[in-house]
Amino acid sequence: MDLFRKAADRNHAPSQFYLSFTLMAEGSADPAPAAQKAAAYLKRAAGQSYTPALLALGYQKLYGVGCAVDVDGALALYKRAFRLREQRTKLLSYLAPTEELRLTEQNAQAFRNAIERDLGAEERQTKDAIRYWEPKAAEGDGLAMYELAKLMEDNPDAEEAVAQLYQRASEKGVVAAMRDVGLCYMHGIGVPLNAEKAVQHLAAAVEQGDHEAAKFLGYIYYTGVERPQEGKPVKRDDELAAKYFWQAAKQEIPEAMYFVGELLSKRGKGVIGMRPQQQMQNAYSMYRSAADYGLTQAMVREAEMLEKGIGVRRNLNRAALLYKALAENSFAVHTLTQSLYAYVENDYVASFVHNALAAFVGVQAGQFNVGQLYVNGRGMHRLDNARRLARSSLSQGYVEGDVTALRLLGRLAEQEGQREVASELYTKGFTGGDLECIDPLIALFAADRRAWTKAIHLLQYKQYRRARNTDGAPPGVRRTLEGLSTWCKINQLKARRAITRFVFRDSQDS
Repeated sequence: MDLFRKAADRNHAPSQFYLSFTLMAEGSADPAPAAQKAAAYLKRAAGQSYTPALLALGYQKLYGVGCAVDVDGALALYKRAFRLREQRTKLLSYLAPTEELRLTEQNAQAFRNAIERDLGAEERQTKDAIRYWEPKAAEGDGLAMYELAKLMEDNPDAEEAVAQLYQRASEKGVVAAMRDVGLCYMHGIGVPLNAEKAVQHLAAAVEQGDHEAAKFLGYIYYTGVERPQEGKPVKRDDELAAKYFWQAAKQEIPEAMYFVGELLSKRGKGVIGMRPQQQMQNAYSMYRSAADYGLTQAMVREAEMLEKGIGVRRNLNRAALLYKALAENSFAVHTLTQSLYAYVENDYVASFVHNALAAFVGVQAGQFNVGQLYVNGRGMHRLDNARRLARSSLSQGYVEGDVTALRLLGRLAEQEGQREVASELYTKGFTGGDLECIDPLIALFAADRRAWTKAIHLLQYKQYRRARNTDGAPPGVRRTLEGLSTWCKINQLKARRAITRFVFRDSQDS
């Protein structure tokens, strides 16, 4: 702490940020001065454009954590943080998902498997697959040629061979190969860059119903290719680009929807009268559809239009949330991945700290993980202020819209003996869509004679959902045992309820 303070006083932004976090996490008998110091250090770090500090300060302003709500200020901070990490590239990119970085047993096991995976075994499997497809490809099997090319694609020394295999497979009528040989010509992979041939092959794939090929063909016409290594140039043609992008966009291909939005936006800015507004509304709709898939460029366009009220009613709060997701993604993935590494190594304290940092800057998965670690024990109960951090993180997560936080808050309430509070939290979580609240809610109702009927109704609902949620496959041992368990609980509660009613009726009669 002293070292952090000395470095912070020398205007070291990371130290200022971590000191702010430490002051917040430690708490004190008189919290007001500590909170003021934490806020001051955080503002100084943000003033130096330290990204985690910008994220934390933006989060506090957006949700009024320790300060008044300031959506304009939050929006400005998140935009600044995003611009600092924004990659200046023409390549489209997607947000990395954080849902799989939540600390559930399923995610933890998947992470362990990924760590323990034998890369040598993967290479052997690839070689075995190549040996399987090679003789079939040599016999002229088009699908075998295509599969063989896909297996060799990651080898930079095999680019020419891959392009030749795609060419031969396309001549055999393999539609995906028509598209991929077109991409080879489009990017000059294994063959000279030839836009004319790229268009020919991609158009052939489009005629056969390949919607990905339509997207790439649209992109060629959208950008144009002025100086190919071979063949004629392809001039930019917005009409043809729109034709092929629309074709792909109808199949919910995010990149195509984004470029349709770009073309509509361009048209809307180029005409006058009532039509531009309609064009911009359509552009916004396309951007939003693409943004729902996590396409970052579409999210930026949606946020810009929401901020300025172009094509949609002005909504600074939603614009700020979009910039928040864009700005925090890199920090969230890095920090939560470190927390998972610590978790699978049984270093739960380190995992807790990583997640507390993520929660501090407003990462929803980090807020959930802090609560999960504390509720599940893992030695967290021995840490000072761990309960307070867990409760505040979960409460903040719920404010952000994470209904699953209510289940963990209910677990906390149960641990503290507040059964009625727990029941209310589980009920709210269940009605909000978190079906995992049903089992703890049933357990609470089953322990209270006055609520046995409610427990029976919930068990019957669980039984109904299990009957409906089938994929046509046999139920299996686990599902069968769960069904039997639910059936037994229903009948046990019904029997207990009947006996209790009989006993009470007899006692009243006597």
